[in-house]
Amino acid sequence: MIKFFRKIRQNLLMENKTGKYFKYAIGEIVLVVIGILIALQINNWNEKRKINNEIDLVFTALQTELESNILETSGLLRVGHLTDSLRTLFRENKVTREIIRKKPYLAFLSYRTRSTFLEDDRLNEVIEQEKELSANYKSLLPEIKLLKRRIKAWRFWQEKTLELSMQRRKELASKTPWIGTNDSLGFEKIIDRTLNDKIHRSEVNQYAEYQLGENVWEANKIRTSSVVLLWKLKSTKDKNLKIEDFLNHLNLKPFIEFTCGKVPKKQYETYFDRSVIIYNNQNKEVTLKWRYKNNDNFNLLKVSPNSFLDINEDIYIHEEGYFELEKDGKCSKVYDANKEDYIIL
Repeated sequence: MIKFFRKIRQNLLMENKTGKYFKYAIGEIVLVVIGILIALQINNWNEKRKINNEIDLVFTALQTELESNILETSGLLRVGHLTDSLRTLFRENKVTREIIRKKPYLAFLSYRTRSTFLEDDRLNEVIEQEKELSANYKSLLPEIKLLKRRIKAWRFWQEKTLELSMQRRKELASKTPWIGTNDSLGFEKIIDRTLNDKIHRSEVNQYAEYQLGENVWEANKIRTSSVVLLWKLKSTKDKNLKIEDFLNHLNLKPFIEFTCGKVPKKQYETYFDRSVIIYNNQNKEVTLKWRYKNNDNFNLLKVSPNSFLDINEDIYIHEEGYFELEKDGKCSKVYDANKEDYIIL
């Protein structure tokens, strides 16, 4: 090809056609420039495709990270329910010597904890590549950054909870040297302290409040954010994915449904606040009320069609409330929970 163009130039010069020669030379330069621009554009396309493929891989890995964090935070919530139920035994003076002999961990509730690890490496990678994200991925950035902030807050409170746990352990070692003995006499002293020491009872309540009101609460919000984000990622790729199957796959349990006016007394009275996952599976906006038993007070919630309740809106589940679904301005059904996780409307 180069020899061909060179021959044309030589012929033009030999025929003394200088004007045509310069026109041809300019045209050749233009062709070269166009070729370079095309090559650069192809290279840019290839680079963009490579970056998009890498981002797709990061988001695929992010789904695995979210599932892992949902599993871990669900475990923390189970520990929260256990801590709450044990604290309730103390509150209601139902702890007896026989119960402690069967459940020795009751004697150490003032510092029992469960540390875990939540991942955010993929979250960090997504945020670092913010400028390279496609429009669909960029729409998820607010939720991704919110989840990042919630994990940061949870880590702070887990560290504080572990510090308090270690402090309590040191205090026990100095004040009650017999607490580490394995003999029956030492264990009986432990039982006496658990049943009769008012300071110990106060420490149990304080530690449980700290654990449930901060550490477990933050973990609860992380789980809600993770579930919503994971659903958006999975349902975008799989249009046939059903919300029930998705939530059940994560081992989450639905709230119990009752007819209006017939909400029974809960078998398990929870004394710590937690948020709840609410999804509107209808093609119209739904009105949901969070009502308080034995009075007319309620909070009104509007849930958009085929959407989760806004994850920035904290709903505190506790023993004195239940959800009421409205239809045509009247109660349609109610939802009540013991240890359940989500509502599908």
